[in-house]
Amino acid sequence: MDAIGHKYFGVGETYANFTRDITLTPPPIRNHHYGLAIMHTCQAGAKFMNEDWVSVNKGEFYFTHNPGVEEVHRFKANCAMHMHFVEIQPDYLTELLMSCSAEKDTPLWQFRDHVSRGEFSGAGGAVSVPAFYQVIQGMFNCPLAGPLGQMMLEGSLQQLVALQFAMMGSQKQNESVNRRDREVMHAVKDYLHATFQQGHSLLDLSRKFGVNQNKLKTGFREMFGKPVITYLYDLKMEHGRSLLLDKGMNVSEVAPIVGYRNANHFSTAFKRKFGINPSRLKY
Repeated sequence: MDAIGHKYFGVGETYANFTRDITLTPPPIRNHHYGLAIMHTCQAGAKFMNEDWVSVNKGEFYFTHNPGVEEVHRFKANCAMHMHFVEIQPDYLTELLMSCSAEKDTPLWQFRDHVSRGEFSGAGGAVSVPAFYQVIQGMFNCPLAGPLGQMMLEGSLQQLVALQFAMMGSQKQNESVNRRDREVMHAVKDYLHATFQQGHSLLDLSRKFGVNQNKLKTGFREMFGKPVITYLYDLKMEHGRSLLLDKGMNVSEVAPIVGYRNANHFSTAFKRKFGINPSRLKY
């Protein structure tokens, strides 16, 4: 692992290849901080408080404001991992965050709203800006040392933060979804999180929320980056994985909890999602 230290932030680059799924709990000394993870290869997961696991896949970022709640990180086995992570001093980044304007209902607006109330907040998505990677790599190739080097690194951090905020503040993916439909899509998403164990269909959901199937299908994908049924499937698989790893349950116990009557069907779906048979998660 390579790392860079600065009075306002730290940047690290990690390469690893785990032979089994790894779950890590950072020490409590971390306390209040902002964290940014960028996955170049492999798949990772993060869990905060009692929330569901969040997946961070190849080419994606996950940005968090953690006021001091417990967090857990998980890394997938048999997959060469390459990631960058940045931790930023809270007062420094909060000042930058609050000084920047944000359009209502964008991820940046929601993130800033949570931070202003001292709450945990997280936002993720695809890293669609090549300059994002260039700034990160430039930090590790800083040509100056001493105070001038620190000044240059701080400038690079501000570039990185500006690009991060720009990605979170973009509404391109929501331009075709009007305000009322956005509210419906958020309601559908909340409903799926509360009832993902059930066997929902696109038709059932469209009837329940009073929206036609095509609008539900396209609007949900526009807002959350994946089809509604894929989103539901991912919730089931992430929860099932958590039960297998964290609760020590077996496949036949987990399958009905996440909505599968047949344990073999659950195993097939799980392997399609994670590339490994669920029975191999127990060591």
